[in-house]
Amino acid sequence: LLAARDRAMEALGYELGAYSLPGEEPLVLRYPLVDPPPKVVSVSLDKVPEVSGTLAGIKGQYLIWKDGRVLNVRNHSG
Repeated sequence: LLAARDRAMEALGYELGAYSLPGEEPLVLRYPLVDPPPKVVSVSLDKVPEVSGTLAGIKGQYLIWKDGRVLNVRNHSG
């Protein structure tokens, strides 16, 4: 992975290379789902334009709220 990052940075060229951070280590993000809800209810932004609450976790393309609501992010991508 580090070698691929270095090749990508070399391909950026002079102008965009100024925005790269060659000495930085990759950042690992973990989103644990400690207590998954027993039953989930799918939410669509087409029907409900705003979703609020406490985010319990992220699993793949799904955002999972503590109250059991689940939003499939891929359904709303370009």
